[in-house]
Amino acid sequence: PLLSLASYAAQALLVYNYVHAVSTPPAMLPGADAESAAAYWSALEALPPNAGFPTDFCERSERRKVARARYSPMCGGMVHVMDHDCVWIGAVVCE
Repeated sequence: PLLSLASYAAQALLVYNYVHAVSTPPAMLPGADAESAAAYWSALEALPPNAGFPTDFCERSERRKVARARYSPMCGGMVHVMDHDCVWIGAVVCE
């Protein structure tokens, strides 16, 4: 009886965590405004040829990166404190 109760508790916890991960929306950063895009392009034009992209900007969303923020192709935008895109739950794993 005690082992089956522990098994049911573990299964309930597993289902709860899955539902929580799937139903919680990611902490998306707002889209790039005109000022962010202008700052991105001016920083890009100031670089010498073949220098790559500015490191403090996201090249996909044209906005400044905050610490630990990354672009998520699954969500189509910058996610604050992103871990990874998880194909198993079909969502972004983030803070």
